[in-house]
Amino acid sequence: MLAFVIDFFIVNILFSIITVGFESNSSLIEEADDLLTKYNNQEITIDVYNENIQRLNYELQKSNISINILSFVVIVGYYFVFNYLNGGRTIGKKICKIKIVEKNNKPSIKAIILRGLFIYGSLSTLYNIIFVFVFDVTNFSRGYTIVTYIEALLMMICLFTILYRKDKRGLHDIVAGTEVIEEVNR
Repeated sequence: MLAFVIDFFIVNILFSIITVGFESNSSLIEEADDLLTKYNNQEITIDVYNENIQRLNYELQKSNISINILSFVVIVGYYFVFNYLNGGRTIGKKICKIKIVEKNNKPSIKAIILRGLFIYGSLSTLYNIIFVFVFDVTNFSRGYTIVTYIEALLMMICLFTILYRKDKRGLHDIVAGTEVIEEVNR
């Protein structure tokens, strides 16, 4: 868990550094903030809030497509490529002296990808990139909600399997045929 948290912070810092020069649509962000304030002050109903926030989120996703693409590249680059090239080790795993193995060997790229699809939020990011230009506001919002709920459910199942299985393998490890082991110094 500690390695996951360390990697999460590393990825977010890296992403922040890469996107520091990118402008987001501040008028949409201000409109979303105003909408939340109106809802909190009970000036609008939840239905009005939901209808407008879906539209604003949709427009923000469209205007931030380059940031979403960069986010996906950073996620894939760090959690998939870097992890694979370093023999199942991210920086967080190195710090915690653990690594991913597949049948006691370096994990295959297939295992790294299968495992990563369950725990790194890559599906919702990919969904944003592809479907924001395919679906209308309502269908995009419904699809995004479904994808994020599925990701959250998979994350929780992974967490519970880690906590309650004797071998401490999460669902992502079971599906990918991997396990996390302590690194032995040679």
